[in-house]
Amino acid sequence: MRYSYQGINTIEFRGTRKHANADALSRLPLPTDTVKPVDNDPVEMFYSTHFNDLPVSCVQIRRETQRDPVLSQVLDFVIRGHFPDTADELLKPYFNRRSELNAYNGCVTWENRVIIPNILREKVMAELHSGHIGIVKMKAIARSYIWWPKMDEAIEETCNACSGCKRVQSAPSAAPVHPWNLPPAPWYRLHVDFAGPFYNSMFLIVVDAYSKWPEVFEMRTTTTAARINVLRTLFARQGIPNELVSDNGPQFRSEEFRLFMESNAIRHITSAPFHPRTNGQAERFVQSFKKAIKSATGGSINEKLNVFLSKYRITPQGTTNESPSMLLYGRNIRTRMDILKPDVTQTVLRKQFQMESSKHTGDKIRTFAPGDPVSIRDYRNNGEKWAYGRVHSQTGPLSYKVDVNGTLWRRHIDQLASATNSQVKGHLSDTCDSVEIPPLNPPISQPIAVPNNPTKIVNPKLSQGRESQSEISVPRRNPIRIRKAPDRLNLWIGA
Repeated sequence: MRYSYQGINTIEFRGTRKHANADALSRLPLPTDTVKPVDNDPVEMFYSTHFNDLPVSCVQIRRETQRDPVLSQVLDFVIRGHFPDTADELLKPYFNRRSELNAYNGCVTWENRVIIPNILREKVMAELHSGHIGIVKMKAIARSYIWWPKMDEAIEETCNACSGCKRVQSAPSAAPVHPWNLPPAPWYRLHVDFAGPFYNSMFLIVVDAYSKWPEVFEMRTTTTAARINVLRTLFARQGIPNELVSDNGPQFRSEEFRLFMESNAIRHITSAPFHPRTNGQAERFVQSFKKAIKSATGGSINEKLNVFLSKYRITPQGTTNESPSMLLYGRNIRTRMDILKPDVTQTVLRKQFQMESSKHTGDKIRTFAPGDPVSIRDYRNNGEKWAYGRVHSQTGPLSYKVDVNGTLWRRHIDQLASATNSQVKGHLSDTCDSVEIPPLNPPISQPIAVPNNPTKIVNPKLSQGRESQSEISVPRRNPIRIRKAPDRLNLWIGA
C-alpha cells in the first residue's frame, strides 16, 4: 500500500547524526567539532567525590588560617607579639583575649583550643553534631577542642534547625501550676475520669472539687449510655452539680452526652487535648485509688474499694484541713474507728443525766423495802383512786409488786405513795397468791345489734369515773417542806 504526502515532492534519506530534536519548541543543538575531554585521573576523582566526607585536619586549618582575612591578621599580631591599641568589630573578640592567644604550627590557639577559620566552621559543626547528642553535650565537647566567636550561639542554631533532633526532642518544661478556683459550695463542680483497665474492669472516678469527696463506680462497659446511667444515679442521690470537668474522650464528646448535660443545666468543661494535668483533681485520685487497691491484701475488689473509700472520706485533706465527709455533710460518717473513742458513751450518759437533773431539780428517787406500807393507784373504776397494801418485792429499778388483800399488783414507783400501818391494817390477808387484775369492762356474752347510723356510745361509768377523778385532788409525791421564820442570832442588848 502506498502513502500519498501532499505538499512533498521528494523524499531524501538523512542520517541519524544529522537529525535534530523532535520537539520543535526546544533549542536545536549547535553543530560543533570539539569534544570536551573527560579527566579520568583517579586521584582527582577521589578528591572530588570524597573531599566533603573527610574530617578537618590541622593542615587544612593552617592553610585556611593564612587565607582568612581576619585570622591572618590575628596570627600576624600574635607572632609579632603586638596588637594595635584599638580593634574593629571583627577583631574585637580576639583583641579581648590577646593575652591568652598563641600561635602553633601556623594555627591560632586560645587556651589549647584551636580557632577555626570561617570557611571550615560549617564542616566542623557538622562533625560536632553528627552524634545528635544535644546542645549541652555539644558545647562541652567543643570547649575542649575548638573555638571561634559566637560558637555557642552557632551550636544552638544548629541543634534547633536539625529536623532529626526535633522529632525526638523532649517536651518543654511544664508551665507553672494554675489551680482551679474554689467552688462556692459543695457539689458545685465535679471532676470525672476513667481508671483502667484495672483488674479487668473500668472504674468511673468522680471527685467533688470543694470537699474532695470521691465516688468510684465499677463499669463493665464505657459506652455513653452506661456512663449517663451512673451519673444519673449519682445525681439522684447527691444532687445535680453546676459544672462537670472531664477529658476529651469520645464518650464525653458524643451528642448524647451533650444533650444530657444541657437537659440538666450542667456546664461541661473539657481539659486540653492530651494534657491530663488540666483535670488534675481526678487524675491525682486515680493514682491514690490504684495504689491503695494494689497495696491491699485479701478480699475482693469491692471489699478493698469500700474499705479505701471509708477511710479516705474521713481523712483530713492537706488543702482544706477537713475531711471530705465534714465538708460535704457537716459531720464525719461513722466508721469502726469511732468505736475506739471511750468518751462517746460517757458523753451521751452525762447529757442524759443533765437533762433529767434539769427537769427534776431537787427530786430524790424514792425506794421501798419489802413489807413497807404503801398506797397504790387503783384502776378498777370502783370509785376509789387509791388502795392500800404492803410491798412484796422489787421487780426493777422503779417497779414493785404490792400485796393488796392477797392480790399482787405490779406498779411503777410513780404509782406508789407512802402510807401508815393504821391505813393498811385490816386490808391485807394471810395469803399472797398472784391473781390477775380483772378487765375494766366485763365480756359481752350476747351479740349487740349495731344500728345502721353510727351513734356515739357513752359509758356512764367511765364518764362518772373521769368526773370523780377530776374532782379528787392528787396527793403530792414529796412531803411538804416545813416553813417557818429563820432563827436569827439576837445580839441586841438593852441599855
